[in-house]
This record gives sequence, C-alpha cells and structure tokens, in this order.
Amino acid sequence: MRKIALIGLLACLMTGCHINRNGEMKFTYDHPERYQTGDAVISQPVSDIDISWLEGDINIVYADHPEVRIYEKTDSTLADSLRMHWYVDDDGCLDIRFCKSGCYSVERLKNINYHKHLTIEVPRGAVLNEIDMSMVSASVNIDSVVSSELNVEGVAFDVRADLPKTLPNEINVEGVDCSLSMCVPHEAGMTIEMSGVKKYLNSQFPTRKEGKKTIIGDGACEIDIEGVNCTLNINK
Repeated sequence: MRKIALIGLLACLMTGCHINRNGEMKFTYDHPERYQTGDAVISQPVSDIDISWLEGDINIVYADHPEVRIYEKTDSTLADSLRMHWYVDDDGCLDIRFCKSGCYSVERLKNINYHKHLTIEVPRGAVLNEIDMSMVSASVNIDSVVSSELNVEGVAFDVRADLPKTLPNEINVEGVDCSLSMCVPHEAGMTIEMSGVKKYLNSQFPTRKEGKKTIIGDGACEIDIEGVNCTLNINK
C-alpha cells in the first residue's frame, strides 16, 4: 500500500499528471518529442539541472571532463519508454525525466524491479544557477557541486550535500517524510525557517533565534523547509 501511495504522489508532483479510475498514471511534460533517451554526453552548455525521479539513488558529482555526462544503472532490462529521458532547452536547463512522457499502469510500475540509479557528472569547478528536484522514495548525494539555488520537493526522500566551500544562496525544501543533511564549512552562515508538522533541526553549529527563524553565523544562506516529518541536519 505504501508503494502505491508514493507512486500516486509522484504523479501529483510532476507537471500535467494524474491517476485515472483505471489505475493508470498519466504524466506529461512540454515538448516530449525533443527528449532523447538513455545515457549521454551533453555537448550543449548546461547552467541548470531539473530532475523528476522515482526510486533509487541520484548522484551529482564533479568530474574531470569538459562536459556534463549523465547515465543510469538498473538491475532490470527496461523498455525505452521506462529509460531516462533528457533534454537541454535554449536557456541551458538540462531536464531529466524518469521515463517517457505518457500513460502507464500503476500496477506495472509497482511490480517492476527498476530501482534506477542516476549519476550526473558536472565539469569540475562549474557553478550551476539552479538544481531542482521532484522525487519519490529517492536518495540524493550532492558531492561538492556548487549551485546558487537548490530546490527539492517530494515524498520519502533523503538529500545529503557535501558543501566544503560554498553554500547556495537559497535552499527550498517541500516534502513529506524527508531529510536534508549538509556538511558545510566552519564559517558557513544560514537563516533557517521551518514550517509544518514534525519538523526537526539538528546543528553542530551554535544557533540563535530571531522570531521564527534560526540563525547560524552571518545568516547568508536562506533555507526554507515546509512539510510533514522533515529533518534538517547541519554538520561540520
């Protein structure tokens, strides 16, 4: 029952999605004809990354090559419709979708052992404008990759971000049963605002309160977290 509920909630997170009375999930995205399928070396410049994902791990890492590379791993043999689909728009945003735009049986998705693990390699030293993620039942690792803004929404996800030098200017999290754990430099500053039900903040840094906000250091990075059963861990 939990798996079916999570799959249904994913449909609500993705643009143009719903589950009909026949137990079919319909999700669409703009210009599906422009998307390509499977692993890729991206020749176009990439300034933003937008991910929609279901089940499995997502790794966003620096690598020593001049282009963005993406690939997925799974224990199952997948039809092309269930493989990763991607597209780079005219503004340099790399859109990565879990599968092809279309209509699928929820029961079929539930029964497939398709825990797909996504890796995104970014040229070392590159600074992204935004990383946006919508996901259900996924674990994310961001290894030192710098972005000006990080936005995450979904259900039953865990984000771990190792940010040894630079924090985003803004971090927004909206979810249910979710956590964000950040390893940050000693001089890091954050302004944290958490709203919702069952919200938890654990910090290895000294904190102070200003109204509903929690401040660390100079408060430079704005962190907003909203949802149910959400945890924020700030580690040195």
